[in-house]
Amino acid sequence: MSVLLARRGAIAASRPVAEVADFPQLVGATATGAIPVSGSVTVTPPVGAVEWYAVTSGETATITPPSGWTLAGGDVMWGVYVSTSSPGSSWACTGSLAVAVIGLDRATSPDLVFVPGLISPPISVARPTLAVRVLSTEEVSPATVTYPSGSTLGRATVSAGTGETEYRIGVAADAHPDGGVIYGATWGVSNDTDPTRPSLTLTFTSVLPAWVPTDPTPGLAWSEEFNTGALSDLWLPVYWPAGYTNSEEQAYTPRTDNLTLSGTDLKIRALREAYDQDGYSAAFTSGRIISKAAFRLGKFEARIKVPAGKGLWPAFWLAGLSVAGWPADGEIDIMEMVNAMTTQNSTVHGVTTVPDNWQLSKSYTPGGSFADDYHVYQLTWTETQMLFGVDDHVFWTLNKSDVTAPKVWPFDNPQQIILNLAVGGTWPGATDGTTPSVSEMLVDWVHVSDAEVYPNRL
Repeated sequence: MSVLLARRGAIAASRPVAEVADFPQLVGATATGAIPVSGSVTVTPPVGAVEWYAVTSGETATITPPSGWTLAGGDVMWGVYVSTSSPGSSWACTGSLAVAVIGLDRATSPDLVFVPGLISPPISVARPTLAVRVLSTEEVSPATVTYPSGSTLGRATVSAGTGETEYRIGVAADAHPDGGVIYGATWGVSNDTDPTRPSLTLTFTSVLPAWVPTDPTPGLAWSEEFNTGALSDLWLPVYWPAGYTNSEEQAYTPRTDNLTLSGTDLKIRALREAYDQDGYSAAFTSGRIISKAAFRLGKFEARIKVPAGKGLWPAFWLAGLSVAGWPADGEIDIMEMVNAMTTQNSTVHGVTTVPDNWQLSKSYTPGGSFADDYHVYQLTWTETQMLFGVDDHVFWTLNKSDVTAPKVWPFDNPQQIILNLAVGGTWPGATDGTTPSVSEMLVDWVHVSDAEVYPNRL
């Protein structure tokens, strides 16, 4: 097991990808409330498991784990313990403590990643990962997570409290269409008198098969015309709360209010509304979709009409399969615009050997506003270069040879297509009274030609 303490987006060590037959199954989950001062508490590990993981958190000077448990990462304030044989059940501490335990039916030896950030529903990644998200209490209200409708097959919730301190845990298992299973154990701590008390999300994610290079499909290799009356099975709608990335103001939802088809257009609608989900509130909602297929090389085109308005941020872009994490997997922003929509921005993101992230970008301002009409935004991606354009006008050629040390070229692996309409955030700035109450990004079609296609990666 490798252990990594990281910020969101930091690089995780790559490891061999498991076969479908190696997917573990969740045996069970148990949890406890608090040891309010000093003492011990019993947490019985799920029976029938082969491997167990325990998440601990609290305001404590010392933790004495039961027999059979080894600290895999973290410290006395928050940590993850692992056991592979006869785990004990009596946890002791000096201070306060809460414990959550999940059991799996086989040994997995996943990478372990500690990531500060918001609670979010678990997603598939292409490597075994045990992710621990560390949150302040101010970010967790309520402490448990309600997963989007249809994503949770089973959940067990335990709540216990002493005085002003309350501990909760929720466990979810989600079947993956490729045969994998996604597990999320979500645990939060709330304490009105101590806002610095941490809380944790433990997400064990089973893996997808490794991608195997295939021959490019000549001509039109993949397409979406948005003419079926409902969002097709080619896409996965994204759900997460406001502020999850780039300080954006919108919550992304899979609702038809935010993602709907009209005629031959997909409408991604940003709405000014009071919205609350899982304890997170937002003043705007919007939509974001990611292709279930991944692609390598080829020509990528989308015919889009963007909306204009203070704080609006539409985008058509590619993100690398999550193998090593962002930015090591690469990001290709074919089209991003903000506010008045007078300038098309294209950017690529990668990683350095330090490690750190790098980006290169080019802007195109032809005059007028792109919001006045539909335009075809384009990327041609080869082994040696990328050409960015709009309406068959190429305004940026990025050569692989231009990316020199310590920068690392991350674009030899497949990427997935993302369409979204963000609101507010670090680039466009905050919304104001002039921001429309309803803004629509209209997507007529998306075409991928002469590309390697890897279906069902989500």
